[in-house]
Amino acid sequence: WSSDVCSSDLKFSIKISELKDQIPSLLEEIHKELYTKAEKFLKKNIVIVKTMKELNNAIKDKKIAKAPFCENHQCEEAIKDKISGASARVIPFKEKLKAKAKCIQCSKTAKNITYFSRSY
Repeated sequence: WSSDVCSSDLKFSIKISELKDQIPSLLEEIHKELYTKAEKFLKKNIVIVKTMKELNNAIKDKKIAKAPFCENHQCEEAIKDKISGASARVIPFKEKLKAKAKCIQCSKTAKNITYFSRSY
């Protein structure tokens, strides 16, 4: 007896007696492939924006926009109203803000880099 197994676009057979030994490495390989694919997709869909127009275009294109932000609740609400429901999604801890960066909405001093997107 054997079982057909698919990984990527490959199809191969594994003897039933070998499944117990083969499954962990196969699952690890599948996990790595899925993670790599998701990481590439994420990197491809993050765009740096500097103006509200660029933010609007990024959101229309279903991208994740990376912008300086002051963290003011009124600014986030204004962005939601002006940019088709886009809102702050992530404030990454490790990304450093460039000196004297201005909030994309109000032009006051930004506190951090923020990722904006819509939920679909």
